[in-house]
Amino acid sequence: MEKGFLVYLALMKSFGFNYFMFVFFSVFIDVLLVDRFIQRFCPNYALAMLLFVYVYCNAEINLQRNMKSIVLFLYSLQYVEQKKIIPFMALNLLGLTFHFSAIFYILSYWLFRIPIGRSVYIILVLLLNAVYFFKINLLGDLITLVAGWVGGKAEVVAEIYTNSSITREAGVSAVRCPGNHSGTYPAGRVAVGNRPYHGFAYGRSLHRSAHGGAAQRDDRSEQRADRLCPLLACRQPRPDYRPWSGGSGAHPLYLTLFSNNTDFMKRVIGIGNALTDMLVNLKTDKVLDTFNLPKGSMSLVDAALQTEISKSVAGLPYSLSLGGSAGNTIRAMARLGCDVGFIGKVGTDKTGDFFIQALENLGIEPFIFRGKERSGRCVSLISPDGERTMVTFLGAALELSAAEVTSAIFEGYDCLYIEGYLVQDHELIAGAVRTAKACGLKVAIDLASFNVVEANLEFLRSLIQDYVDIVFANEDEAKAFTGEGEPLNALQMLSELCELAVVKVGIKGALIKRGSEVVHVGIMAAAKRVDTTGAGDLYAAGFLSGLCEGLTLRQCGTIGAIVAGKVIEVVGTTFSEEAWQHAFQLVEKVRSEKYLF
Repeated sequence: MEKGFLVYLALMKSFGFNYFMFVFFSVFIDVLLVDRFIQRFCPNYALAMLLFVYVYCNAEINLQRNMKSIVLFLYSLQYVEQKKIIPFMALNLLGLTFHFSAIFYILSYWLFRIPIGRSVYIILVLLLNAVYFFKINLLGDLITLVAGWVGGKAEVVAEIYTNSSITREAGVSAVRCPGNHSGTYPAGRVAVGNRPYHGFAYGRSLHRSAHGGAAQRDDRSEQRADRLCPLLACRQPRPDYRPWSGGSGAHPLYLTLFSNNTDFMKRVIGIGNALTDMLVNLKTDKVLDTFNLPKGSMSLVDAALQTEISKSVAGLPYSLSLGGSAGNTIRAMARLGCDVGFIGKVGTDKTGDFFIQALENLGIEPFIFRGKERSGRCVSLISPDGERTMVTFLGAALELSAAEVTSAIFEGYDCLYIEGYLVQDHELIAGAVRTAKACGLKVAIDLASFNVVEANLEFLRSLIQDYVDIVFANEDEAKAFTGEGEPLNALQMLSELCELAVVKVGIKGALIKRGSEVVHVGIMAAAKRVDTTGAGDLYAAGFLSGLCEGLTLRQCGTIGAIVAGKVIEVVGTTFSEEAWQHAFQLVEKVRSEKYLF
């Protein structure tokens, strides 16, 4: 980000402004300056102010740096007529410290000195507005053309600029980097050493392909990619990066400066049971009574009992999918554009191979170990009312040990997300959170199931008090943990142990508390409840993805409610691409604060 704007931000921060006060005063200052300019130089005040207000509605909130340079340029125009190049250059050089586009204003001094008729200027204004309105990629093509003539570093810089800014809406691009990673990486993941690096491409393309399947191959030559990769490898992420296009939600950079909470997450790694799900639709709850399974619970069983239960529901409709509580959360975060990884253990069988390949296909960095047992499986018994009861054989997932979760795994990550089902292995979780904290990570946990909470209550209380920053719980889990039947009281008790607490209260939505801020967020009322499997997992995914973008608690909760609302409309935790696209559209509205629960 340009130095002048950083100084401007720091000055605003010194007055104690929060983000929204910063926006208000920034707009107020610009309006005053432009009002003075219009009164002095424009014969038709009303028309000029109307045009200015229109531009502001489109640009100011999201393009504040540009607007500062534009205002300075407007004031510099008087010196063109007076033939005073020094004050003209001074104002636009100052504008250059706010936004790089001011370099074009500097060159305009000589252009305006050329005797050109008013009609030519009118035609230029109309053409440029057409370029803007119809989103014609004229500037990007021009930069690429000129840089191609110049060659060398100019071509490389133009390549980065057009991929990261001008052409972000054009789709996904990919480069093949030489070295240890010989495959093609989707835009947004470029190899650095042995690890993918996030921060190359921006915008909705991340939703469409980088985390949803194979990326398109770029038809540029390997020679050009060879020149790009060394530069990208040492390039830091843009400080003004937004993983969305448009919207006036609180920008992560500004929130860093204008919020008391400056510790934002960018990359999240999950740890959980690596399971494959078998989802069975029950006609009645008789099988639950037969095997004494509490409705809505998760029970750990051995292979023999799981096989017996599976035989008892033979003939009923079922489906298979990639599962595991943390696995569901991390997969959904990947689809939402987050940079994520997953730690787990599978058997040396085809199910284990499938699990690893599925993670890689979704753009998730896998830290998967192989065990002696066969890969774990979860049988989800779905009652007619949509409630699910899970019978889980952990298999190889149970063999994951604390010694395998080393500090090297957490390199480059900001948050460890733990599924509550894993807390039954006290040694594993205690070791993982200690290592994560030593590496500077935040720790988030979903309490998963009330019976798991009851069986591990003292361990969980100690774990959350000493290590955990973010807690997700539903009403039953919160009650089991705190002993409080009133969700708001349970929320208060949880919040006293950690930085951020979320208590989900079914159709009533969720209660969220961070510090002194308490928010109640509703649900996606239009969702048709078919199967609640994975609803909590996907709520956590949406909420954490919002935190990764620096959004408000209400925005985070709304995104969580959207993806949870989508998953309960289908059997299992996998829903259609059409449903994801609709979710993306709603999330875009949430980011611009046009759609909040």
